[in-house]
Amino acid sequence: FIDNAAVWELFQDFLVEDTLRQAPELGQLDRLVAAQRRQVTAAKRKYYVPELALGGTWGSNIDRSGAGSDLSMTGLDDESWTLGLSASWPLFTGGALRAQLNTERFSLRQLERTRAALAEQLETRTRVALHRASGTYPSLEFSTEAAAAASENLELVTDRYSSGAVSVTELIDAQNAALAAELRAVDARYAYLIDVVDILRATGDFTLLVDPGSTEAWFQDVEAYIRDRSRSP
Repeated sequence: FIDNAAVWELFQDFLVEDTLRQAPELGQLDRLVAAQRRQVTAAKRKYYVPELALGGTWGSNIDRSGAGSDLSMTGLDDESWTLGLSASWPLFTGGALRAQLNTERFSLRQLERTRAALAEQLETRTRVALHRASGTYPSLEFSTEAAAAASENLELVTDRYSSGAVSVTELIDAQNAALAAELRAVDARYAYLIDVVDILRATGDFTLLVDPGSTEAWFQDVEAYIRDRSRSP
């Protein structure tokens, strides 16, 4: 994907969408936004939906004694209960309802902008990690080729030294060059792997490292995404 300029941009878009879909930070904000929208709806309904209150009591007289305590002729007993339902609707609140609605709307806009800013940060982090990897990958290829060339040169110099065609100084120089080229190749390999891990960290998904068996399925998803976008006008 890095070497193929035709799909490199689409590959970046795939990982960005993957990042935004899986980011737990965005999931948390989405739930907060949904809850705040319900708060705005509730604040609007207060203009025309009354507040209902249902209440009741129940009591029982445990003991009765003394003069006049006999209720047998009155039709009363020691049990008592009440049940009440009330509805209230504010005729005048001095602008409190409008102030509450404006506050809830402001909180909603604040959460939405916070989410948009976070999504932009996550996208930027993913694209930066991808561009770093696109820079270290060619270095990996070039350093590997350079190490192979230095190794071949060392073999040639060693053969010529065996036949007395070159001095020991030239042999040592060839050995040092081969060693330095191999070290640069190793450094380039680790630098590229670090950038790959940074990409996985940016996307929030380390499945490719934890489960190597998922690699083929992941590549199929990427290729299907690129095919679909390539066919789009």
